[in-house]
Amino acid sequence: VLKKVKFNTKLEHEYIQNFKQLQACFQKMAVDKIVPVERLVKGKFQDNFEFVQWFKRFFDANYGGQDYDPVSARGGEPVGT
Repeated sequence: VLKKVKFNTKLEHEYIQNFKQLQACFQKMAVDKIVPVERLVKGKFQDNFEFVQWFKRFFDANYGGQDYDPVSARGGEPVGT
């Protein structure tokens, strides 16, 4: 699935595609959360803050403590800023 994610994004349509990939993964894993893509890509603080707060709670509730190497998982791809 990470092969479909664009890590070095700079354009809004790339952000949209990445958020749609996230939404598809949530649906596949039966996570009942709608990703507010259009609001998130606009970059407004409040929308992004609310989503990241939800995601932190979701992560904490589901992370099993296993090791994870993010650089290896994304095949060494650099991350955009």
